[in-house]
Amino acid sequence: MKKIFLFLTLSMFISLYCNAQEDLDKKYATDLLKYGEQAPDFIISNGDSLAGKSLSSLKGKFVVLDFWASWCPDCRKDIPEMKELHRRYSSDMVAFVSVSFDTNKEVWQKCISNNGMSWIHHNELKPWKQTGISKDYHIKWLPTMYLLDTKGRVIFGTVDIRKLKYALEVLDSASYKMMTSHANSAVYARYPKGWKGVVNFISNNLQYPELAKSIKAEGEVLMHFTINPDGSITDITATECKINSYDKASLEKYPAKQQKDIYNECIRLFAKEGYRVIKSMKKWLPDHDNNAKQIQMHQKIMFSFF
Repeated sequence: MKKIFLFLTLSMFISLYCNAQEDLDKKYATDLLKYGEQAPDFIISNGDSLAGKSLSSLKGKFVVLDFWASWCPDCRKDIPEMKELHRRYSSDMVAFVSVSFDTNKEVWQKCISNNGMSWIHHNELKPWKQTGISKDYHIKWLPTMYLLDTKGRVIFGTVDIRKLKYALEVLDSASYKMMTSHANSAVYARYPKGWKGVVNFISNNLQYPELAKSIKAEGEVLMHFTINPDGSITDITATECKINSYDKASLEKYPAKQQKDIYNECIRLFAKEGYRVIKSMKKWLPDHDNNAKQIQMHQKIMFSFF
């Protein structure tokens, strides 16, 4: 039976965030628009080259929406990182749109120019709490960022640019052109509650290995598995297992002869945990269509120590 290769990594983007530091999303992102909601449309205005066009005109692309202000210290601190994300990921498939709550047009545009923020910009030139867009997008903290899919629906919202960075890394690793062209045409088994159900299952069941936690290791593993027409999962494998960063001082608390072994064991444990959580997934709902096909899934799981 022919296999359809769907790279749905971004739709199923998942990170395990351990609270080494305070997770601001738990304070300021709880009321943001949820996964799958349609992003409210607006007309881009006040000086941008795309002025007069709507956000919805960007459908067909993934969109990063960045809510900020030049007077916001945290926003200004994030500008270099946002510039780097734009440099690395802006393309025919990914657009960046910054929405400012500055009220002084000259100051706002000067900040954009001085910092080389060469992407799409929008501003109502009204105080933050008086803008319609802040109400539409439930903006309670600056900066706030959303990632939208190619149909203008929310993938996720956050106040932490590190989480946006990880999402874009996942997007970059996926063949999203294939995803866009095949995802709506293939006939295959479905997971209960759709992709949101997959995301919720992984996020609720993924466990951070204790040894990796002891050295504050951040890593990732790419899981591959086949979903059969009857809903069963087979051929589970892990590749590209690696540690992206760790706390050197924590690792050096172990005897020198053990440090390399501990490092390698953390990589093995990331792969083992990825295998365990995929193996423990509920059976997908079978599709009884005679043309149903197998799907080979490629799911990147990120282990991050925030």
